[in-house]
Amino acid sequence: MGEILEIEWHLLIEAFPDQHEYLRAVAEGLDDEPVRPRRESSSIAVSKNFPGKSAIRTTREMRKWVEGLVKELAKRLVVDQVENKRTAENLVYSLLTEEGKPQKTLKIASYLPGSLFELIWTAIRGLNRSNLAGNEDSPWTPPVLNISLSASRFQPGVPTQNRVITEWLGEKKRKKEARMNAVYDENDGREDVIIEEPPPPKPAPPPKSPRTVFDGSHECIVLDSESDEDVAPPPPSPPHRNPFFLNRQPEIEYIQVGGERISRQAFRHLPPDVKKQYEHRIALEEARLLKSKAEAKGSIGRKRAGPIKSPAQQPKKSKPLEAFFKKKN
Repeated sequence: MGEILEIEWHLLIEAFPDQHEYLRAVAEGLDDEPVRPRRESSSIAVSKNFPGKSAIRTTREMRKWVEGLVKELAKRLVVDQVENKRTAENLVYSLLTEEGKPQKTLKIASYLPGSLFELIWTAIRGLNRSNLAGNEDSPWTPPVLNISLSASRFQPGVPTQNRVITEWLGEKKRKKEARMNAVYDENDGREDVIIEEPPPPKPAPPPKSPRTVFDGSHECIVLDSESDEDVAPPPPSPPHRNPFFLNRQPEIEYIQVGGERISRQAFRHLPPDVKKQYEHRIALEEARLLKSKAEAKGSIGRKRAGPIKSPAQQPKKSKPLEAFFKKKN
């Protein structure tokens, strides 16, 4: 549409005397047509083509493809029922054969795949003109080139027999969306999924200077009650701890990964994909630690001097040039 702006105005008027203003406005990005809400589809359909040599020629093939298409149509109808709160009443099947295109409209009693299949198969199997019709391995005549199933004539509301299934699917969809959009932090009230960061170190108190007191003709220095003499000794340093697991006791409470500290109970309740990522990171850190230790000991990076050759394989020493000119006695 932007190419219309490159055309001269009088040429556009001559070519489109009635629509030139509309075309010019649309080319400039202006459209006064009101925005209408999206309309729901009037039908839901599934189909499958079988061209040439892939045409359906046996009853077994026909039953397999009809059953597969019915399952797909039933799934789409249930999803539409959950989202749009409506129910289809009519089901139209259509077959494309080498002799014509038979079709028929049926009444839907249930969205269950088994019920829909029995409804369609009862109507379709009578179209087989083979003399051996009725047998599972019998041929199908004439060959089928296309199968099409379509549901239409939607009515608002959900029948009572389908309401339980619809509510169950809607609840599962809402829970799935809630899990995908959930953000776990320390304020969500769930202690088993809180990721805790190590607390910041406390600042050391400022040193206090001693006080000087005069007792008559003597000068005395009085130490404060919080001086170094009265302060309790620092607690003994904890034993060596693994860089990946903290508080190694009979019950491990935390796991440290990449500077983050995660409670083991929260780690067990993480989603499988997130848990797999953390396990991968832990394995990488352990591998790096082992590699650095091995390099420090000099156990890797050594090259062999090569295979040891036997005396027969060692090269012979060349004779001096004078030996070729000496006469043999």
